[in-house]
Amino acid sequence: KELKEDSLEISREMCQYAFFPTPVDELQTREPQYQKETYVAALFEQDVPMATAACLPLTQNIRGKIFKSGGIADVATYPEGRRKGYAKQLLHHMLLKMKEQEQVFSCLYPFNETFYEKFGYVTLPQIKIANFSPNVLMPLLSLKIDGIVERHLLKENFEAYLEVINEMQKKIHGFAIKPESSLQQTKDKYNAWLAIAKKDEKITGCFIYNVTKPFETLKIIKFLYEDSNAKYLLLQYLAKHVNQFKEIEIELKPDELVECWVADSVATVKSRPFAAISMGRVISVENISGMDVGTGTISAKITDSNCSWNNNSYEFSSENGKLTVNKTENYECKLTIQGLSALIFGGYDPHDFIFRKWSNASSDVADKMERLFPRILPYLHSGF
Repeated sequence: KELKEDSLEISREMCQYAFFPTPVDELQTREPQYQKETYVAALFEQDVPMATAACLPLTQNIRGKIFKSGGIADVATYPEGRRKGYAKQLLHHMLLKMKEQEQVFSCLYPFNETFYEKFGYVTLPQIKIANFSPNVLMPLLSLKIDGIVERHLLKENFEAYLEVINEMQKKIHGFAIKPESSLQQTKDKYNAWLAIAKKDEKITGCFIYNVTKPFETLKIIKFLYEDSNAKYLLLQYLAKHVNQFKEIEIELKPDELVECWVADSVATVKSRPFAAISMGRVISVENISGMDVGTGTISAKITDSNCSWNNNSYEFSSENGKLTVNKTENYECKLTIQGLSALIFGGYDPHDFIFRKWSNASSDVADKMERLFPRILPYLHSGF
């Protein structure tokens, strides 16, 4: 059943057991997840709560168009309720709820990728962590770069950060944002600095940073910029810390190539140690029209064992660079919802689908898929 405000403690306690250390006073760490827009449900066994899940409303850029999306979070089950299919029941319920809420896509951070792949989700490219010496940035100090960088406490200039992410969402595929009320609720928890790049009084980028080890590591998250000028303006600002820190650690989008920023960077690149993996899926095939695509047309019979409303044959075509979706009686191949989600979110070679059991497409049809959905790497951005 749905948990209202007066019963959310039921879900909080399960999430505390699943995700956080004892004692119970850590329960408040889950507080920001439960905003009025968040749908939270629990499954009971003889009036005893056994499992819970939540769905956060998001907006998400999918290939250039902003869609409504649902972020699945806080999927937890008490040990005495495990191995009984309770989590599966809740996920089926959440998929139906997202359809009712007209959320076209969904994403999550899995505890187990194989488990969620059975529900139509596919793995998205990982966020990267790069470590390098600030000394490699010193040549940037002699450059004249248009603009300035301002430094603020994040919680004291949170509106500027919101301005950046709302602009970045328009440009970055996969970029998801939680409701502003949810973001505002969490801002006082951020004990970090905010560096803002500006050019002609317009904010063009930012990064959030803090000091994890004095005189050792400068840690950066959410490194965002709208163009090369903003990127190098921010990197030049980092170079000014050369005598303060031995190392810079920076969180990067999957498509960033830090080794190409400056010569001799000698960066060590690795995946993020916690919640590095994200996953996504299509919730409503009929409603994905309007995103930016390449050229051509393909037709496929979609199979979705969890969302029966998607089980139809569709023609996917490009009209002036925008996707149109129409039902059809004829089709060139079969395509699971995992295959379609992989095509749209990007990062996959459709020629691989036959080996993943996602499609029976011939090589020629897979070529057409590549032309219609050019490979692109998504960046989810929001954590939940």
